[in-house]
Amino acid sequence: MNKKVDIRDRYSHELSKISYILQCLENGRYYEKTGAKCDGYLANNIIELREKLNDLIDKIEYSEKSTSEILAETMKEYPI
Repeated sequence: MNKKVDIRDRYSHELSKISYILQCLENGRYYEKTGAKCDGYLANNIIELREKLNDLIDKIEYSEKSTSEILAETMKEYPI
């Protein structure tokens, strides 16, 4: 079966942000456990994860451009 859209490739930037949040949570990096404010509260990490997942799902459902595609277009407008 052939892929119609390679989601992992097209939305790699969005997926890497989601993966980072999950990895931090998996490693126990949240304020309640570490006491480090830079890790953020568990609830805030979950909210951020939910927002990023919803954003990604919307982009996929409505065939919106990925962050990487937007950046590539912007870079073409301003050649160095």
